[in-house]
Amino acid sequence: YRVSVLAVILIISMLVVTLIVVVVVGLKNDADGTIIKIQSTNEKPILDLPPDCGFHVFISHVWSTGQDKSHIIVGKLRKYLPGIKVWIDVECLTNTGSLE
Repeated sequence: YRVSVLAVILIISMLVVTLIVVVVVGLKNDADGTIIKIQSTNEKPILDLPPDCGFHVFISHVWSTGQDKSHIIVGKLRKYLPGIKVWIDVECLTNTGSLE
């Protein structure tokens, strides 16, 4: 019985330590500059768009092979440049039937 209680206590302790490490590492990664900054000013880039522009970036890919890679790129852009407007066909096209 004592061995079972000891095993349960050790498992719970390991889970608590693991959760603490995950939270601390996650907070550190969010706080240590996951946003792109301009090197000369250490400021975030200004992402203002002219009135006739709707997007900062156009991402295109081959539908049969590149969809997953383009989504990774778009995800990274949105993570490191909050507020960026990305045109990607999967999200922006209303009729994708005529594409490859």
